[in-house]
Amino acid sequence: KKSTIIFEDLELWWTRSPSGSDSLAYIVDLIKTFGNRHLFVLDCNIAFYQHIRQYIRIDEQLLATITTSSLKVSEISETILKRHHSGGMKYIWQNRAEDKLNKRKTNDLFRKITAQTDGNIGMSFYMWLGNIRDNRKTEIFLSDFEKLQLPMIKNTEWENMLIQLFMHKQLTFSRLMQVYYTESEDRINNTLQSLIRSGLVVRTASKSYCISPYMMPYLTKYLKKKQ
Repeated sequence: KKSTIIFEDLELWWTRSPSGSDSLAYIVDLIKTFGNRHLFVLDCNIAFYQHIRQYIRIDEQLLATITTSSLKVSEISETILKRHHSGGMKYIWQNRAEDKLNKRKTNDLFRKITAQTDGNIGMSFYMWLGNIRDNRKTEIFLSDFEKLQLPMIKNTEWENMLIQLFMHKQLTFSRLMQVYYTESEDRINNTLQSLIRSGLVVRTASKSYCISPYMMPYLTKYLKKKQ
């Protein structure tokens, strides 16, 4: 009694296919049955939540819905620099060492990162790593953090598969085939391999596929425009 039970990354409990929502329906039933004894916390992407609530009566069992807000420039700066300084290296940006940058230039740097990631800290970390262009002994050299463009989304097959990976967070090939249960294995694999070659999709250590974290800030903006 009074235990807290957390379902993290609720997207991974769902597959967009026949019977693919059974696990989520079961979780909702658990909350309905045991919610008076235990606190259930569900964590997921806001886009996934907006989608799944149309098909599963999840809202009826929730005490509250908390949407995390974007972080400010100062919060992004503080969090990234804490992690950066734990490595014992200095960064060089626009040919100046970090201790030679004045406050305005430092703010310019982190304002760029915050604007391109909409204040998402996870994306900000990846953007920081993705813009390291060189390292020498105790220094890392950062690029200018100029706004990049996505590789061209060549066709509707690419776009559709990117949406599925975005909604599911990550998919094994077998789960991907469940999503595309009306398509041939060869066609699914051809689209997937094309996305991998483009750099938009990567294979994880657990042999799942997901959108490249370095591409996520740009793809998120692209998909929002398509809504």
